[in-house]
Amino acid sequence: MKVEITLDKKRYLFFDLNAMCSFQEVTGKNLFEAKVFKRVLTNMEPVDLRALLWACLLDDDPNLTLREAGKLMQDMGKVATAINQAITVALPEAEKGRPLARKSRSG
Repeated sequence: MKVEITLDKKRYLFFDLNAMCSFQEVTGKNLFEAKVFKRVLTNMEPVDLRALLWACLLDDDPNLTLREAGKLMQDMGKVATAINQAITVALPEAEKGRPLARKSRSG
């Protein structure tokens, strides 16, 4: 599910595996690691916020660059809130503090 946000125009954030991979490619941070995921979301650095916005907007605008994403961030609080909403919609288990990935059970 996409989350609508108005920046320079109406745009849609989409947090999925592709967004997670794009984020990791530019930051080196693996969001499947629970401690990294928690640290990124609770103690977000400017570089993480910009990269996460960019990664979540790629589905909406595949040609968007990191610098362009940074220019869209006039209201960082609004952007952070929308990103958190997109993550919560995509990963309701993460909202409850559960790990993103679990080891499969062998039967």
